[in-house]
Amino acid sequence: MNSQISPTINIHRRCAYLTLPAVMALLMTTGIGIALGATQFTGKLQEVTITDAAKSNVPPVPVLKYTLKDNAVTVDASGSYDTDGSITQYNWDFGDGAKATGVTANHQYAASGNYPLTLTIVDNAGGAGIVQQQLDLSTQSTLFYWSVDKLPEAASILSDIGNVPITRASKDAASVPGFKGNCMQQTGVQQYYKIPMTAVPGAKGTLRMYVRHDMPPASTDTTNRYFFGSTNEARPNSLYAYTYRGYIYFYLYDSAGTLHRAYVETTWQEGTWYLYEFNWDAANGSLAIKRDGTVLKQTADQNWLSAIPSWAGQDLDFGNVNPIGSIDEIYITD
Repeated sequence: MNSQISPTINIHRRCAYLTLPAVMALLMTTGIGIALGATQFTGKLQEVTITDAAKSNVPPVPVLKYTLKDNAVTVDASGSYDTDGSITQYNWDFGDGAKATGVTANHQYAASGNYPLTLTIVDNAGGAGIVQQQLDLSTQSTLFYWSVDKLPEAASILSDIGNVPITRASKDAASVPGFKGNCMQQTGVQQYYKIPMTAVPGAKGTLRMYVRHDMPPASTDTTNRYFFGSTNEARPNSLYAYTYRGYIYFYLYDSAGTLHRAYVETTWQEGTWYLYEFNWDAANGSLAIKRDGTVLKQTADQNWLSAIPSWAGQDLDFGNVNPIGSIDEIYITD
């Protein structure tokens, strides 16, 4: 696009979030030479496309996919397309100062944290499409990670770091656009995927996932809506978490069969993505429920009668019974 021509900027609602400073920086790096916003912007832009004022050119559509292993990311823009021309530039900004070009690229982050990964594509007429994904690199060691972008079909697949099989249940959930890539959408029937409990650390750990509730947190809802549950539920060496009547429950039975639980009444917005974390620590007997980094509930009773040596021989059912909503980006860390 010639910088002398007044551009048209279109904002579209998509799964990814794009912050204004990133938009301004990317517009400058692609040579468009315009700036957005005269005052501080406090919201989020989810996609930006740029074309000429006459709209004679249809801007390209960026499609960003990525895989994570530890602090290494592989990015892929091969699904991007341009309906009236061709894509001539693929520009990557990894959010830590590093940049790359090309349809695919690899990058190693020096430290864990949250990074805005941004893809900017430009077509042969100068139109641009920009999309961004927030990369959440765990500060703890990742024992299991499943992006949920690919759901098992016939039998099972491996997790994204290739260490644990994920088995498809008989009534599996649908794969639809989610917080990052695709997610696992559930509509209230028994929809779940099985993961061997050997991926779950016994004495201390965190189970983390993004959740979108597609139902209100009404106290009149008398159905248990599970995030996940053990196949050995309510018996020694089992754990599970669910919502019920506007409460969130996190239960754990230690190896002696003693119940430890944390629960809290809370609210949420339908259709909004939240990052949930469920933490346990046998050393001090604590359980915690966190959402978007905020502790909703934390307990610290007497030390558990005996540490949990293993959950081997069981499965962890993600989705489980009567869920309504979606789950994305599942992590298990120690």
